[in-house]
Amino acid sequence: MDKCPQCQERKVKAEIHEQMVEAMQMMASKNEEDRSKIIGARMENITILPEEEKITALIEMLDSLGELPQADMNKVVKTRTDLMMKMLKEKREILMTAMQKIMIKWDMDRKMNEKTAMTVATQDYGLLKRVMVRRMFQGVLE
Repeated sequence: MDKCPQCQERKVKAEIHEQMVEAMQMMASKNEEDRSKIIGARMENITILPEEEKITALIEMLDSLGELPQADMNKVVKTRTDLMMKMLKEKREILMTAMQKIMIKWDMDRKMNEKTAMTVATQDYGLLKRVMVRRMFQGVLE
């Protein structure tokens, strides 16, 4: 079994996924400032990757985020959303386009978890900004 190339590949992918979940749990436990620095740097790096690598990096990030308890997921989504709203429009569109390619393939449960986190993340925004942000993600999560 250990010599089977597909088995080894699955084992490596499972280990990477587990490490990403642990990293997300660690991020969720940090204060907002530290979480913002880490997620901001990660998102900046993702925007400059070639398309295939960008999708892979976002899938890893979003899949590991989906493994968190809802309260932790809410914290990370809030930080991610706040950072995306501060990004230059071009970079934000790069991320949104890539995220849309990933989120469109999710099942309804995963979409609802993300939608719930987005609602919590934007609850302290002003009315206009809250509506704008939710609409931006609505097309992705429907």
